[in-house]
Amino acid sequence: MYWLSPVRHFVTGFPLEYVYSTIGCQPGYAQLARNNYSVIVNVKALLAYKKGAMVQDAFPELSATDREFLITGMNPEEQAKVFKEE
Repeated sequence: MYWLSPVRHFVTGFPLEYVYSTIGCQPGYAQLARNNYSVIVNVKALLAYKKGAMVQDAFPELSATDREFLITGMNPEEQAKVFKEE
């Protein structure tokens, strides 16, 4: 299955697409994967995010890196390149 992010890619304008799976997850949770990285999220929080909740409000338990992954689709390695400190 696939899940489309409510956020659009800043270059293409299309929604970001993640592989969505509940296999191997606790009930009520799902794994979202993209760019060789994945994060497990609460399904109710995911629906709230899709309906417009801010990522930090929907997923307060996730790290900033994991929330950035949900927003931009960039894995931690890509984030480090883009947001590297000078």
